[in-house]
Amino acid sequence: MGRASSLFNGTGEQTLISRVSPTTRQREFLQNSWNALAEHLKVSLRDKHGYPISTWLQGSYKYGTLIKPVHRGEEYDVDLGVYFGWGQGENLEPTADQLRRWVQQELVDYRDQCAEVQSVAEPPKERCSRASYQHQFHIDTPVYHLNSDTDKRRLACLTKGWEGSAPGAFY
Repeated sequence: MGRASSLFNGTGEQTLISRVSPTTRQREFLQNSWNALAEHLKVSLRDKHGYPISTWLQGSYKYGTLIKPVHRGEEYDVDLGVYFGWGQGENLEPTADQLRRWVQQELVDYRDQCAEVQSVAEPPKERCSRASYQHQFHIDTPVYHLNSDTDKRRLACLTKGWEGSAPGAFY
């Protein structure tokens, strides 16, 4: 086994880790892409709707466990949570459906100005919207309400309304 260890995480050309991990160039493209999308969403959603907006990278990219897709045609998956902040008792509390529509529309607008975005999934998924990029990856954008008074989070679902969720606590 000692001689085989270099095949898993050694300096050789064909190691297991090099075969399942994205390249440095792919990681840079992923990071630049999600950073640009996060900035666009924070500014545009805040300016249009007046709520404080924050984002949180979550999922396999956050945990450092991102691996190459198994099958040809599959994509890397990056998850970028979008958080709308407001406290209890605010007069005009948007619904889960409204938040989802706002984010979906921003992804469509962003696609029209960002050459790397190939498509935005229509209809969106139950718990997130998806923007597919060049170089075989997509960014899923789950949408949350962050209660600024209690620091509680809830996920905006399309048909089920609000769902309790705390990806930051899981991390």
